[in-house]
Amino acid sequence: MKKYKKLYQTYLHYLLVKRRLSEDEYRVLTSLTEREVKIWFTPRRSDISNAASILGNIVMYQTLKYYASDRSWLLSKKSLEQRLYLWSNTLGIGLDSNRTRSICLEQLGLMLLAEHNPRHAIIWSMRLGVSLPDSALVVRFPARLGGLISQVTKGANINLNVG
Repeated sequence: MKKYKKLYQTYLHYLLVKRRLSEDEYRVLTSLTEREVKIWFTPRRSDISNAASILGNIVMYQTLKYYASDRSWLLSKKSLEQRLYLWSNTLGIGLDSNRTRSICLEQLGLMLLAEHNPRHAIIWSMRLGVSLPDSALVVRFPARLGGLISQVTKGANINLNVG
């Protein structure tokens, strides 16, 4: 049995036996295709955490850039590579700045991922052991979001184009 498939079976068994799943989590977890299992269970947890944190930094940068009265957004810009903050500028991300202070970076990143692919965000939130908050995120140009997520996952050594 392939390593990713064994990991999926382990998660499936553990979550169904030991944890209460929401209806969405149960539906997604039990209806994954072979391709989705391969793509979403192959990356290491540390790589997933890294990608989610980078996506969270992008949301934080955009939120602070548009809503902060001071220059705190410059500090968050330093945590991103140039290509990532330039990509993020094309999305038109909006979120209440008061809400971002109570949510960790991984959750912000998963909220952004959920705008692109909710099933993917649900699986990664279960793998990271964090809850996926209800999204108050607005992306004005969602068609560009796929390009940004591709850039982030490529930088985090995650291949989402497994065939």
